[in-house]
Amino acid sequence: MRTRAVLLWIKRRGKFFWFGEYKIEGQEEGGGVSVYSSDDLATWEPHGLALEPIEGHPYISTEDIIQRPKVVYSEGTGQYHVSNHQNQLP
Repeated sequence: MRTRAVLLWIKRRGKFFWFGEYKIEGQEEGGGVSVYSSDDLATWEPHGLALEPIEGHPYISTEDIIQRPKVVYSEGTGQYHVSNHQNQLP
């Protein structure tokens, strides 16, 4: 898995979802938020990035370090929401 600082497992519709900081060897911090799913907690399937930095964006720029993601589900809207802590790259 290409994630670290995993902060959340959500069980939804019989699957577990794992969200964490996206990081690969040699990469600076802040590559986004990875998401994986599993039926059995032993085998994980990658689903790419739930949150990806966007060049020039005021809140999730490629110049920011995205850390400690949090994901919540809103029953009222049926949507997931992602928040995170971030710092500027030096």
